[in-house]
Amino acid sequence: MEKYLYTALFAPLVSSLFVALFASRPKMLFTGIIASLLIAISMVSSFVLLIDVNTYGALHVNMMDWIVAGNLYIPFGFVVDEVSVIMMVTVTLVSTVVHIYSIGYMDHDKSFNRFFS
Repeated sequence: MEKYLYTALFAPLVSSLFVALFASRPKMLFTGIIASLLIAISMVSSFVLLIDVNTYGALHVNMMDWIVAGNLYIPFGFVVDEVSVIMMVTVTLVSTVVHIYSIGYMDHDKSFNRFFS
């Protein structure tokens, strides 16, 4: 389940960084398609997480020890429960629809590439 969490969280970031490489160039349709595709991948991962959280319960992912001093232990990580996964699904679903719509809406704009980064 952790791989779906990382995919859902970091696919939009990868999309933004990749499309930013083409931000100052003339309009290229593939930047909108790549951005929309990676947001859609994030949405699918969020739906898979929703099913997993409903089946197996909350997901706790500790990425690293943030503070360790004596008996004090504070980890850094993620907790994916019912509320957070529903928000992930909602946000990624709306974002995917907006990205797909924006490909046509921004078609004649000279800042097409920059918009998707």
